[in-house]
Amino acid sequence: MNKLVVLNGPPRSGKDTIADWFEEHTYSTSVSFKYKLMKIALEVSGVNGKAWYDRYTAEHSKGFSGEPVWWKDIPWDRLGGKSEREYLIWLSEDVVKPVHGERYFGEELKRYIKVDDDAIYFASDGGFVEELMPFIEDDDFDVYIIRLSREGCTFDGDSRNYLPDNLAKTLDVENNGTILEVAAKIDKFINEEDV
Repeated sequence: MNKLVVLNGPPRSGKDTIADWFEEHTYSTSVSFKYKLMKIALEVSGVNGKAWYDRYTAEHSKGFSGEPVWWKDIPWDRLGGKSEREYLIWLSEDVVKPVHGERYFGEELKRYIKVDDDAIYFASDGGFVEELMPFIEDDDFDVYIIRLSREGCTFDGDSRNYLPDNLAKTLDVENNGTILEVAAKIDKFINEEDV
């Protein structure tokens, strides 16, 4: 059985870091519901991929509290004055989903990944019930939701929110410790029935 582990949490709660850790240290693959959205954003904006990703992943400065401020959250004239985060939300919620449906990015991710017996995929950006449905309805997948929280992180300004716990097997994890502590909790949860 294939496993899709959906990391669900507010911005900067550690979703990408956790997915990357599992890809580097286990036999899993990091995937993203926003993969297709990023491709669309590059095409529509005309920004080249290197410029987009360099800015998207770069820290701009430290805020008053000492927390990092990311370039992806700062308005960019190349995107009509929207930040990269705002631009992606606009494309997703105002352009793509009204035309192609709420399940579009889930269906696109499902087409993108290779279904293989016992493959484990970590999706670092789950936050919409409709996007999970193509996987939940597929008998080839077990879906796990990891709802992450971290001090100082909220969904303010984001179009996503916490997923309900009645969709799939769900674990709430506070990500205020080390990556090893968080990874151990997640690993135990997704492998409990395999023992």
